[in-house]
Order: sequence, then C-alpha cells, then structure tokens
Amino acid sequence: MGEITPELTIGNDKATAEALEGMGAHHFQCPVKGFHVDKKNKLISTPAYMLGKRISDVHAGISNMVDALMDMI
Repeated sequence: MGEITPELTIGNDKATAEALEGMGAHHFQCPVKGFHVDKKNKLISTPAYMLGKRISDVHAGISNMVDALMDMI
C-alpha cells in the first residue's frame, strides 16, 4: 500500500501548517466558516475551532463541514 498524504486545513496559522506538512500532510488555508474536502482519503476538516472568535462562527464552520459530509454519504 502506498504512502497516504492527507489534505486538511487548520486555518492560517503558519507554524501549525508547517508542522502538519512536516508530518506528511498537505495544508490548505481556509477561513473560519470554510472547510476542506480530501476526496481521495475521505477526510473533511474545518479550522472553525482554531479561528472562531465567536461561537456563531464556529457553528457556521462546523455546520458547513457536516453538510459536506452528508453530501459524501
């Protein structure tokens, strides 16, 4: 089996993104209400918990991510 290279987002924190890439992931910058879908590895991530200054922003990001998950099912 080949090497797995997950695609994900943690938002826009450079140090954390570099750490992820150092572990073999590919990072995508994304706003608080956004998300990233890695179709090949069936992963969905959102930076909502890392970037959200208000609970409404976190809720929007997570809701958008869950909607994307439901579309995959």
